[in-house]
Amino acid sequence: MINWSEEWKKYRESSSWTQELKKKGITSEDFWDGFKFGDRDDEYHQLAGYPGHIMERMLNFVNPDTSVLDIGAGAGAYTIPLAKAAKKVTVVEPSRGQIARLMRRADREGLENIEVINKRWQDMEETELESYSLVNAAYCFHMPDILPALQKMLGVTARALFLVSLVDH
Repeated sequence: MINWSEEWKKYRESSSWTQELKKKGITSEDFWDGFKFGDRDDEYHQLAGYPGHIMERMLNFVNPDTSVLDIGAGAGAYTIPLAKAAKKVTVVEPSRGQIARLMRRADREGLENIEVINKRWQDMEETELESYSLVNAAYCFHMPDILPALQKMLGVTARALFLVSLVDH
């Protein structure tokens, strides 16, 4: 029988992303903290319609009383539209640079219902979290030990869990 959790660890360890970070001697958080984004990135996402259909589906699970958890929120491509529709969005994001960018976007939109936890998902204790109507984990699967990460996500999901990744990942 295949142990998928072990296969995940092997894949993550051999991935070009992990190898490149090791070669540079930095963590994923270091990369995102030092990455320079410009306003044109936001403009590109608007023109491209990102996050598009996935967001439309997520919004079917959100109303003004909804609490949302956004894991690895980055600069807030999902957080911002979810915060416009939900009562509260809690973000777990390890990169201080991405958090600063997200909060600048939230300020521009006048959003005050976003709570940020500056940690890696794998370092979060389930007791630090509540139950969320919607949990979003989009493009954030850099955890080497995926099974407990997924179990923790399920443990705090009350209604819907979205796991978003590229097809070839």
